[in-house]
Amino acid sequence: MENVKEKYLNKVYEAKNNIKKIYLEKDYTWMIGYSGGKDSNVLVQIIIEALLELKTKEFNKKIHIVSSDTLIENPIVLEQLNKSLKLLKNFSIKYNLPIEVHKVSPDLDESFWVNLIGRGYPLPNQSFRWCTDRLKIKPMNKYVEEIEKNGSNILTVLGVRKGESKSRDIKLDNTKIEESLLRENTTNKGKIFSPIEDFTLFDIWKYLGESSLVDFKANNLKLSLLYEDSSTGVEECPSSLDDKLQKGCGSSRWGCWLCPVVTKDKSLQGFINSGNNWLKPLIDFREELIKERDLFKNRYHASFRINKTSKKVTLIKYRFMDLKEKDGVYFLPKKDIREKIIFGQINNENYLINEDKKIKIFSESEARQMIDDKKINPYHENNELLIKDIIVKLDKNLNNNKLSIMGLGPYTLSYRINLLERITDLNKKMKKYDMSLISEQEIIKILDIIELVKKELEKNDYLIKKYTDIKKIMEMNKDARE
Repeated sequence: MENVKEKYLNKVYEAKNNIKKIYLEKDYTWMIGYSGGKDSNVLVQIIIEALLELKTKEFNKKIHIVSSDTLIENPIVLEQLNKSLKLLKNFSIKYNLPIEVHKVSPDLDESFWVNLIGRGYPLPNQSFRWCTDRLKIKPMNKYVEEIEKNGSNILTVLGVRKGESKSRDIKLDNTKIEESLLRENTTNKGKIFSPIEDFTLFDIWKYLGESSLVDFKANNLKLSLLYEDSSTGVEECPSSLDDKLQKGCGSSRWGCWLCPVVTKDKSLQGFINSGNNWLKPLIDFREELIKERDLFKNRYHASFRINKTSKKVTLIKYRFMDLKEKDGVYFLPKKDIREKIIFGQINNENYLINEDKKIKIFSESEARQMIDDKKINPYHENNELLIKDIIVKLDKNLNNNKLSIMGLGPYTLSYRINLLERITDLNKKMKKYDMSLISEQEIIKILDIIELVKKELEKNDYLIKKYTDIKKIMEMNKDARE
């Protein structure tokens, strides 16, 4: 019967053979998405091992190792990533390997802060996850498109493993090509290769601990220690590699320091628990952003569209969202620190009745006309009456019992300016730790967009508050903006 060690060695042997087979037999340019985590490190190192078993004359195609820096990465993880990329680059040069190492980042116009503060996009969440496309996918696609201009067929090489999640396993099964080591790529016409998909967590840590690549041993140990630190107080993670092999470790997620899509950033908290108290202002700021996301006072009840080329601002004045209904009672659910709002039940006169309060139900055309006549200003700031007193029966809901209220749009100019002041202040404090949260170029871009929106609202007589403090922000201490 095959023991654990033999089983592991057979997996490594098979993975290297599959890598050599695909590399030599298939006419693809390889594209490896490298996060710097445990799985992607095993992936690139086992590929390097396989290449070293080939002859130099067989290096007939490029292998691109590409990392994504969203510009809001966990600073400890980013430092490790940069060191790992440098190591990979130097090693590839040293041994004349056909590997190119790159790091991509979003364009200025697509940065997190430009979208959040400049355009007023609400903080990403599960239902409005605008960050992944702009910060990761677009920069990576841009790099791939440059390679494809040379006529290259792209093979996406991933470090995914079976058993990590049910949804991932289903995707692996659905994209499998019969009698092939490759899978269909559902996002483009290329193929996917996952050489370590059968590796377990045990196999991952065993490979990192016993790597035959001497140049990578110190980096693998550092990686192990980072997983230990990021798990302190939030997950069991033994301190030695040997113990990691027995008990496993490394389910804590590494990513952006203010990612709001996860309920709690366990890795960032783990780093703080392990003694990196200088990170605490980051986690505090993240919590503030999450709590403030859906407060009415921070959001317009209409939207904008800004042409990135012409800089033309178009007002989108009509925005509605549905109420929830249970047992005939209409309400807006509680969300974070925003309390639940009960609107009441419909009476025979087509009013919502809540205790002594009667709220008229307007037709969609009536609501739109009131906005056009400026009897309702959806760009009014901090006016909860727009939410509590305007109930609308949308045309699409004439044949059902759904009712709507004024929707939530982008952040108000007041809140954007407040956010800009706070992130700039935090940026200044984090300078002592050699960390930059927002760049001077981003601040200038943000202020340009805010000014465009302000002028459009003024032109259409929707601007209620006078913003005299924009100039003051532009004159902020430059040390905090570099």
